Amino acid sequence: MIKAIFWNIRGVRYKKAIYRLKNLISINNTQFVAIFEPFVIKDKIEGYRKFLGYQSCIANDNGKIWCLWNHNYQSDVLVIENQQITIKLNNNSNNYGIFVTSVYAKCTILERSDLWYSLKGMCHSIDGPWCIEGDFNVITDSEEKLGGKTHRIYKSLKFINCMDNCGVTDLGFSGSKFTWCNNRRPRKRVWKRLDMGRTEANKVHAEYVSWLSLQESLLKQKSQSKWFEEGDANTNYFHSILREKRRRLQLHKIKNRKEKWIQGEEKIAREAVKYFEVIFNLPKPAFNNSILDCIPHCIQEEENDKLTGMPTEEEIKVAIFSLSADSRVWYSIIINGSRADFFTSSQGLKQGDPLSPSLFIIAAEVLTRSLNMFNSN
Repeated sequence: MIKAIFWNIRGVRYKKAIYRLKNLISINNTQFVAIFEPFVIKDKIEGYRKFLGYQSCIANDNGKIWCLWNHNYQSDVLVIENQQITIKLNNNSNNYGIFVTSVYAKCTILERSDLWYSLKGMCHSIDGPWCIEGDFNVITDSEEKLGGKTHRIYKSLKFINCMDNCGVTDLGFSGSKFTWCNNRRPRKRVWKRLDMGRTEANKVHAEYVSWLSLQESLLKQKSQSKWFEEGDANTNYFHSILREKRRRLQLHKIKNRKEKWIQGEEKIAREAVKYFEVIFNLPKPAFNNSILDCIPHCIQEEENDKLTGMPTEEEIKVAIFSLSADSRVWYSIIINGSRADFFTSSQGLKQGDPLSPSLFIIAAEVLTRSLNMFNSN
């Protein structure tokens, strides 16, 4: 694992900001730092590298992205562009490698298209863990914006599609939900989450999505029709949006019964299983039989004795041997796509149980007759 800081510092010359960064690096023993918008010429990076205590550094041509790292990692700079720098870092002690992409995206949809095209082109050459972090200058949906005009999803489609093709998922966050503000007066103020981190979720999935895109492109050429304009090929975008929604709905932490935050998928799964196991195994509630007094007695006493009588050994044998191997009700909880432990329930009915319709009819009958009695009185 590598410890990294990605910061849109907006000026390294400010002593308060640069000393705060130096302090964070020292506290967290950070091996890699990406600085965005340093607001000084890129030739100055060497001086700041020495000040922050790193041995290697690089800046892109426009000087908007600075990357610094220490001697524990052997580096291979793969891509340097106006909107991103991608470096492969190999740990000298254990030969562990990771691909790190530092992003500072342009402000317009058209200019950002070059970045999305570049990232999608790179994903096939990435053969290890991949982390993409920085200022993407775009949001995925309206939940990442507060104030201003309503977010239009078409502005996010290329970004969502790019992340889906790269097979990366949102890392989540702690702290403030929004990372950018226009700092205007309250009625004109807008907040957005523009800075985020994404990491490789599934390489096979990324290759599958890429194959689907290639297949769609070939079909377009063969049919010589404008699918995109007519809407058929838009399903790829809609599926991308849905997948992004599912990723955003992932659980990163929950509160337990003691009001303490639980983090980590395994701990969250154990806590969720414990919670539902208690609910599904509550003690039997006291039942007031007088609620059934509204139901007329249609069954004779002899018939009732037969229904409530003890079954014979033969009847018990037939009932038990007719049960299937999976007749016992087991439950499991899925956390972020992974199934947690199984647990049983001491009450309730399994879906599809033939007793369910009968219970529904009885409950509906009791409710209807009780309401009629209430109305009559």
